[in-house]
Amino acid sequence: MFENPESPVQVLFNHVEKNPFPIAGIVNHPSIKKIKVNFKVGQSHLLSVNNGYFFEIIHRDLSDVSSVEGLDSSNQVVSVAWDINKPSTKTND
Repeated sequence: MFENPESPVQVLFNHVEKNPFPIAGIVNHPSIKKIKVNFKVGQSHLLSVNNGYFFEIIHRDLSDVSSVEGLDSSNQVVSVAWDINKPSTKTND
């Protein structure tokens, strides 16, 4: 999970379970209404945000995830929570 409590979206992956894998997190931004999990093959999966939290079991391999984004009600990106192409992204493993 991200260590910055002011981050608009904090994401937690369970690195033990690879396929399917649970994803959960906290949304700290009032404009973020959905979470978009992007996969390396160009597909994506939308998650609902309920009361500032999200959780879902995704039936894909965790290694296929390329990024996680927070979207507003018009599906515009508000925040990129995690991106495999940015190795400086802080996570707790």
